[in-house]
Amino acid sequence: MRRWLVLPLLAAVVLAAAAPASGHVRTGRNLVPRHGALFGAFVNSSGDAWANVVGLQRTLGYRLTIVHHYRPWAITSYRIDKSALAHRQIPMISWSPGGTTTAAEITNGSQDALITRTARDIKNARFVWCAIAANFKTGHAQAYYPGDRFVNWIAADGYNWYPAKPKWAGYRSIFSSFYHWAKRHGKPLMIAETGSMEDPHAAGRKAHWLKRARKWVHAHGHIKAVVYFDSVSPKGYDFRIQTSGSSLKAFRRWGRGTYWNRMHR
Repeated sequence: MRRWLVLPLLAAVVLAAAAPASGHVRTGRNLVPRHGALFGAFVNSSGDAWANVVGLQRTLGYRLTIVHHYRPWAITSYRIDKSALAHRQIPMISWSPGGTTTAAEITNGSQDALITRTARDIKNARFVWCAIAANFKTGHAQAYYPGDRFVNWIAADGYNWYPAKPKWAGYRSIFSSFYHWAKRHGKPLMIAETGSMEDPHAAGRKAHWLKRARKWVHAHGHIKAVVYFDSVSPKGYDFRIQTSGSSLKAFRRWGRGTYWNRMHR
């Protein structure tokens, strides 16, 4: 399983967001921070998507650097992207075929006009190739890598699925295979989706997971962005930040500090 993520920033907007004013994130041509890592989230999308982002930021006490959201194959609105850009934040689009559109229809050329139109809408985007972290352990993910010339960032999605799966998994077991393969390509690395559920038998275990995840990323300097999945999955798995007070406190702490870049401090 894989998907493309798009960071749709016009060059002029990137430069404005990264201007050397006090406290602003400074990024290179491909939005790579000069220090530390970018920090963002996919926020539960029920209701008004941007209002949900604003609500989470109020709870956290700071702004996210990356605002992640999904878009259907036929993108008709860029409202949340424009809102993020207006607040000097980076919108990240997960764009993949769905509904009646199949991969075969894309490869046979029938979707070329739509792809061209979307490309024009988001020109100067940075492309993030993303695969499931577990598939790097088997070599399955690597087989789909299109090549360095087509990619600005390399990313993986990885979760702690316990108790839906029998084994509790920390960042080392989830992301080590991805990290050791991807860092050799000389690209900035991203954890594009991540999350943990609560352990129903051990209060505070999720908070401890978040604390250790923060330390793991800090110790692996090729990772230049982390984006949390603050939502309930389609199958009902609850990865939300506020599943407990201790979880919220640990996540709030994750985004603070000089290592974790935000557009405003």
